Order: sequence, then structure tokens, then C-alpha cells
Amino acid sequence: MEFYQVLYDTGWIAPEFDWVGWQVAAWRYVESPCRVETADAGTFRKLLTTHVRSDRFCEGHPTALFENGHVSGLLRRLRVIRAEMDQTDKGGSGATES
Repeated sequence: MEFYQVLYDTGWIAPEFDWVGWQVAAWRYVESPCRVETADAGTFRKLLTTHVRSDRFCEGHPTALFENGHVSGLLRRLRVIRAEMDQTDKGGSGATES
């Protein structure tokens, strides 16, 4: 999938991350969209890694995430994280939430 390749190419997928051991935590973000709204870049990377890797073992996983709105929430949060990163690059505070 082209989308997945972009995630790998831009460093949003962490190959060394133990995504299997983090699946329960990831599911908490799916169940509680407000958690995504405060996820920092590291957590966001873990979420993406877990979802992409889960797709290999669970057919329909990405479809379910699109249908329940989780992907939309991730993309909204990514926009905020990106703006914070840009602000930091420009010498702003760039503080992120943990």
C-alpha cells in the first residue's frame, strides 16, 4: 500500500518497536479518541507502527480504523504535531503534550 510506504519512508514506522507488546495500549487510543488529541510524536509513531503491523495479521484492520473515525483523529493530530514541529524549527516554544 502506497500510504504505508510513505509512513516507512518518512520515519513514522519504528521497525525496532515491540508493537505486539503495545497492542493493548494502542487499543485504548482507538476506544478513547480524546487520548489521540493529546498524543505526542513518540506515541503517535507507536500508534502508526502498531496499526500498520497489525494489518499484516488482521485482515480488515485498516478498514475498521477508517470506519470508526480513528484514522481521521490521527490525521488531525498529525496536523497539530507537524505545526508544533514547524514552530520549533522556527525558534518557537514547540512544546508538546505527553
